[in-house]
Amino acid sequence: MKRSTHPWGLVALLCALPSVTHAQQDPQYGNYPPPSYQPPPGAQPYQQPYQGQPYPGQPYQQPYPGQPYQGQPYQGQPYQQPYQGQPYQGQPYPGQYPSAQPYPGQPAPQPGAPMDPSQQPTQPYPGASPAVPKPDAKLTFTTNNEESRTALSSCFDALDHFRTELVRLRCADALDKDDKLTLAHALLSQASISPTVQKKHITAAKESPRTLSEGERLFVDGLVALAEDQRQVAKAVFEALVAQLPGEKRAYYYRGLLRYRFGDLDGAQTDFRKAIELDEKFGPAHNALGHLLLRRDNVDDAQKQFARYVELHPKEANALDSQAILHLRKGDLGLAVESARKAIELDAKFLRGNFRLGDALLLQGNLPLARRAYTALLSSPDPTEHHDAALRLSRTRLYEGLGIPTSKTLLDAEKDLQGELELSKKLNRRSDEVQTLLELARLQLERGAVTEAAKTLPLIREQLDATDSSSIGKDAKTDAAKPADKALLDKAAPTLSDDEKNRYRADLLWLRALLLHSVGERELATQRADEIEKTLKGKLGQRMAEDLRGDLAARSGDRQEVVAHLSNSTRPTSRWALALALGGGKPGEQLDLPKARTLMEELSKRNVVDLEGALTRGRAKQWLKQNPTDKLDAKPDARPDAKDKSESK
Repeated sequence: MKRSTHPWGLVALLCALPSVTHAQQDPQYGNYPPPSYQPPPGAQPYQQPYQGQPYPGQPYQQPYPGQPYQGQPYQGQPYQQPYQGQPYQGQPYPGQYPSAQPYPGQPAPQPGAPMDPSQQPTQPYPGASPAVPKPDAKLTFTTNNEESRTALSSCFDALDHFRTELVRLRCADALDKDDKLTLAHALLSQASISPTVQKKHITAAKESPRTLSEGERLFVDGLVALAEDQRQVAKAVFEALVAQLPGEKRAYYYRGLLRYRFGDLDGAQTDFRKAIELDEKFGPAHNALGHLLLRRDNVDDAQKQFARYVELHPKEANALDSQAILHLRKGDLGLAVESARKAIELDAKFLRGNFRLGDALLLQGNLPLARRAYTALLSSPDPTEHHDAALRLSRTRLYEGLGIPTSKTLLDAEKDLQGELELSKKLNRRSDEVQTLLELARLQLERGAVTEAAKTLPLIREQLDATDSSSIGKDAKTDAAKPADKALLDKAAPTLSDDEKNRYRADLLWLRALLLHSVGERELATQRADEIEKTLKGKLGQRMAEDLRGDLAARSGDRQEVVAHLSNSTRPTSRWALALALGGGKPGEQLDLPKARTLMEELSKRNVVDLEGALTRGRAKQWLKQNPTDKLDAKPDARPDAKDKSESK
């Protein structure tokens, strides 16, 4: 997420790229062993003990501990680290972390300098095998129980399709027949809703006494690393997995999902295509490739991949759900409703399908049925799904009419958010609480309730500055805690990550700027844009700061400044402000009325049910109704000479 309880946040991942945090060293995984020097075949033994003299051409930085040198003088690169442990006898560890980079969490050594003894690897990567993998090597399950093997295979299939509820059922069946099935515990670490249960499966996977095949062990280590948010470790493990099992489609598929998460879209696309090459009937790879292509705006090719996914798995609810996502993207709302309904009818437990059904119905204007679909999601045992459904229910209020939401609809939306706010506090889901407060404050500012917004903003800062991970009460952490409190703690989300805090702090600065501007403190409001640039580094911070400057300029009525700041923005509310600036003013004073109309048409067709869409979709439709094409053609500013004049200003 992390907030997400899906495997690595993969369901959300396929719609938007998660942020990447810095890796931390995990002692469970250790470091790769340094290679040792081996004499060339047939070399004559050197009769005197090696005394640490330099090899010809390059200095040897450390003496070889206590062993006579047996071969010819070494002519290559200097050996930079003191030798640790037994001599290395085989091939390099498949997929080993590149020698040009430090192992995750370790500083890079300086060229020609010995490694600091405190940073020297003390143990090899667990279970490292020197064997050269076969080109067609595939994953095998270590168990003597055939029924357990079948259930484990079904569990793996469920995870491939992002069916976490089925993962929990199928892996539980596998463990009933073989309670030492290590891979089942690793898979459950991805699908567990409760952090306590997840920790139990992680421990079981780590401490399993069973000897596994090399490929299976790597799969276990990679899934556990992801469950513990050791992302760089997971990355190194899945690199090793591909090298160990070059004939295994899932090795490429899961490395591709991880690459997608890290933003390496080219690498992810290569992996998904390789998985399809190994098994053209592997539907999950077609699905993942379809989402990647959709993200790259390659809608036609994405449609082919989703169609193949449905063809291969016609009774898989997730396949129809992906097809519904495609139809929503294309604006085919009727087809989206049809696909989403089929997904839910195929499997009543596939609650996630109600997201797509509700979105399509809402955008069609069928508000009662859309609310019914979102309400069905409130029964989900997954608190993340419950939270997202609650926010959507609140936003439906803003879709009730065209144009600016009324005070009543805004108040109704705020009341919906109050219920979710109380629940997130009770379950100690801090990220949910902050997100809900941010949305609540924005609605209060939209309603003009400055005093109420001024009370909400400090609550957001309070949560962002908090360092503890529980707000239920100190006694809830003790053995004497009430059963209800223990149940709440079991569902508690972890504390906010640094990346999440920075993103939310930037949002908070934005809302403070709007609050300051509303009370006449325009200079102080503008200064918040500079703070956003410092909070969010790089292009993201620069773009958000420009969006805020444009928003403030729009509120001040400075159309030229709006255009200067927002011409390259992709934020819906910013594009709406830009359209108003381009198409506003008296007849003949518009800056670019045709472009304003184009922007409004885009916003009126935007098929994403978020707060940005709730605040702009209806307003864009109202503007288009008030400014029809024939009216635009009749205005003086629509003539070519008038347009040229405006562009020459």
